Amino acid sequence: MPKPHPELVDYYADVFAPLGPVEVGRLFGGWRYAIGGRAFAFLVAGALYYRVTDPALRTALEAGGSRPFSYGKKGGQVTVTKFLSAPEADLEDEDALRGWALRTLAQPA
Repeated sequence: MPKPHPELVDYYADVFAPLGPVEVGRLFGGWRYAIGGRAFAFLVAGALYYRVTDPALRTALEAGGSRPFSYGKKGGQVTVTKFLSAPEADLEDEDALRGWALRTLAQPA
């Protein structure tokens, strides 16, 4: 039997549910969110990150204080610039989180 999702994983799935059927799956040490088979965000160590390929979306997220995903690895720190954190000011604003997700899903694949 699969392990239940942590509460925060389910919370974000519920936040994104108005955008369509949310698929939640494991991704490395975290969880990924997808709609229609298209991954748009992931949650790791309690932090939500959006997949960003559009320069205008990147600029908007960075203006809100978003930071790229990074992790420690033997020999140093690895930064993955295609994933940006949700802006801190928006973490308790479900409409804002959905808005970022919608913009993420609107990017070219």
